[in-house]
Amino acid sequence: MLPPLYKMENYTQCAEDPSNYCCSAQVGLIVPSTNLNTINIIKNYSLDITKFDRQFIYRTLCVPKIFIKDDFELYSYSSNLVNQEIKSFQLGAKVEDMTCNKTQMEINAFDIICLVVVVLYNILLIFATYKEKTYEKEKGIKYAISRLSFFHTWKLRSKIPNTTDFKNLINMNGGRIFGMLIIILIHVGVANNTSFISEPEIYEKVYHTVVDSILGCLPVLIVLYFFLISSWLLTIQVYNIHEKGQLSLKNVGILIINRYFRLNCTIVVFMILSRTSWMTIIPGPANFYSIIANQKACSENWIPSLFFFVNFYQGAHICNPITWHVSVDFQLYVINLFLLYIKLKLNFNTVKFCAAILTFSMILHGITLQIFDTGPLYLASLRYLEVRSIYHSLPYVVAYMSTSTLWSSSLIEVIFGIIYIKTKNRTIKPNTVLNIIWCSASVGLIYLAIKMGSIKINGTKASLLGCIIRPIFSLGCALGVYGMSHNLGGPIKKLMELKLFVVLSNCLYCVYLVHFASILMINRFSLEPIYFDVWKTVRHWQTCFILI
Repeated sequence: MLPPLYKMENYTQCAEDPSNYCCSAQVGLIVPSTNLNTINIIKNYSLDITKFDRQFIYRTLCVPKIFIKDDFELYSYSSNLVNQEIKSFQLGAKVEDMTCNKTQMEINAFDIICLVVVVLYNILLIFATYKEKTYEKEKGIKYAISRLSFFHTWKLRSKIPNTTDFKNLINMNGGRIFGMLIIILIHVGVANNTSFISEPEIYEKVYHTVVDSILGCLPVLIVLYFFLISSWLLTIQVYNIHEKGQLSLKNVGILIINRYFRLNCTIVVFMILSRTSWMTIIPGPANFYSIIANQKACSENWIPSLFFFVNFYQGAHICNPITWHVSVDFQLYVINLFLLYIKLKLNFNTVKFCAAILTFSMILHGITLQIFDTGPLYLASLRYLEVRSIYHSLPYVVAYMSTSTLWSSSLIEVIFGIIYIKTKNRTIKPNTVLNIIWCSASVGLIYLAIKMGSIKINGTKASLLGCIIRPIFSLGCALGVYGMSHNLGGPIKKLMELKLFVVLSNCLYCVYLVHFASILMINRFSLEPIYFDVWKTVRHWQTCFILI
């Protein structure tokens, strides 16, 4: 009744002519008004967000170079190709979105320069590793080179700080690892949505089972844990500076500048590399939509990435879209830093000050949701995580990425940071009853937030619900961290404090920035639609870790 959702043209034949382009097209179906049966089928699909929207089909097309320069000719030519293919279904087709990639990579001077720099840098690292023992005894340039050694870097990454706060909060590292595992899992799903799928119905069932039935709203809430760590550690840092009598606007400015450059150096490198033709090698013949969109954003819209306000843009206009998290983290860091400065300098009452700011942030959260009518949360259902949907979604920007909807959650962690500072010297003797109460409260709040996120309501009720879901989730996570910092948790605490997790967590920032490109490489050599099932998804998850 309906044409195949995905279909790929023979890439090998297309690539025989180096001037040809391989194009990925989103095609809208045109159904005659007399064909009521097909209209009803498409309508039923459209209403079910756990399934692909069958108003569209997706094709890879081989397009001669002469049609590429003019969009009208490109879309007309492509629409004619698809119309010929689906003629037997008595349907029409119109190409609505088109992304083209050259079948043969053309290397320019910029590509060569970047390649040479990367090669020379890696040679320098190898040389530094080889000469470390000799050069570390020298001074000047030789000593600086020895600091680039792989062994020296590993020592820094694996060294565990010998401070009371780090020892108490070491459990955060385990949470970061498990949080990143969930993020990578959901991004495997997003990346698979950029692929061409041979059995969409089976994939829909797999996705529904893993995400909707098992994980629920956890994939869109888990990112809050990383804001928890940032806000909590910031609070400790500011209070320590205040105790030394060194809290001033000058030192606040120094903290902000240090944070900016610490986060931005790696991002700038990725922004530069994203502009190269080498990046088009990563995705293969079917998955290049997101890479091409990313390259275009890095060429035309790099300033927001450089100055950390990309979270106000739709995904298609963000250079390296996953850096939205870094932008929000930096903004919340600055906001919370100034709030802590004001509180400590003016000696405000802690309870009243925190209650007032938290209430204001939750009201702001609710107003934001109400203005844009986005619902309580941006759900992780299949329809909403189709790559073209998420790349052009305003609700995704507002309900998931905006600072105003994330601020209240980070304030929960600031509050718990203050509570921790005031109580860290108190000892709690753990016992079975306390462990059960602590675990029930922490897990219960997290579970409550996940269940509340699945409630489907609109309007004012959605805004009221949305402004408390994230704070409740953050409260559950914060209780978990706080309890383990005071020796509650038993085997859970031991698991979260494994030295392996401490070492791995020191590498998570770079892993976060590169993991999506690594995921896209999994289907790099696929020349036909891919069959997905549960085990295929698990293997993709495992492969992603190997690539990273």
